[in-house]
Amino acid sequence: MMNIVGDQAAKLRQIVIESGEIPEDVKTQRLRSIAITSGKGGVGKTNIATNLAIALAEKTNKKIYILDADLGLANIDVILGITPKYNLAHVIRGEKELEEILVKGPMGVNIIPGTSGVSELANLSKEERERFLEKLSSLENEDGILIIDTGAGIDDNVLDFVLSSDEVIVVTTPEPTAITDAYALIKIIASSKNDVNINLLVNMIRKEEEFELVTRGILLVAKQFLGVDVKKLGYVYYDSIVSKSVLSQDAFYILYPDSIATKCINNIALFLLNKNDEVKDVKRPTFFRRLLNSIKEKVG
Repeated sequence: MMNIVGDQAAKLRQIVIESGEIPEDVKTQRLRSIAITSGKGGVGKTNIATNLAIALAEKTNKKIYILDADLGLANIDVILGITPKYNLAHVIRGEKELEEILVKGPMGVNIIPGTSGVSELANLSKEERERFLEKLSSLENEDGILIIDTGAGIDDNVLDFVLSSDEVIVVTTPEPTAITDAYALIKIIASSKNDVNINLLVNMIRKEEEFELVTRGILLVAKQFLGVDVKKLGYVYYDSIVSKSVLSQDAFYILYPDSIATKCINNIALFLLNKNDEVKDVKRPTFFRRLLNSIKEKVG
């Protein structure tokens, strides 16, 4: 059977390459969604998500958003020492506009407090879903980047966000249990056939050989047994300033700009910005529409 979607994307890329522009009758998704997730807790996922968002905001004119999608533990506000007055639940219920709940973070990062709101998405009627999407339309038309800080693990709440994103960053550490759980998560993502771009980030390494050892093992097994190409995104060294910044309730990227952890985050941000993204399929829904569709399929 022909890969129709792949053929469409290939033809569209060829048009862009040959003409240098996207045809007027082609509507592409502009907002780039990146889910940052992990197979287990305690690997520094939220710290990575927060500081990476700040680094991206510093290096590009695109608007950077970060959605706190961890239903169990709301950590972004703790890490940055902020107390949101409103959250995504107020938008879902039609009480607030998206702009009214946004909290400005360092470097102009737009924080979407979502932990107490995303769980309500499953209970929306068709009319409420459409109203919610309409409220988010201005965001999804932005030429920007949405970072989604998911919960840890492989439950449905986490997978809804992961599988609705354009790209996924799986965070692990060199610890054997973290590696095992990261592979389990990658296996589930691969089995979904959602064509998600999977990237691997190794946190808290003490020497570069650890990164090579971890990534070589996971990439090889994922390719051999799952048939999926996991990309090596990069690594972040273990650095004591990370825990110090948490105690100070500020991002280490801001407090310690010359630290090795900050330099590592800088490298990852530059890699993400310099990646040659494929032109997205014309018919690919936006992130929030994919998310709502995923939830709707489960609740009926």
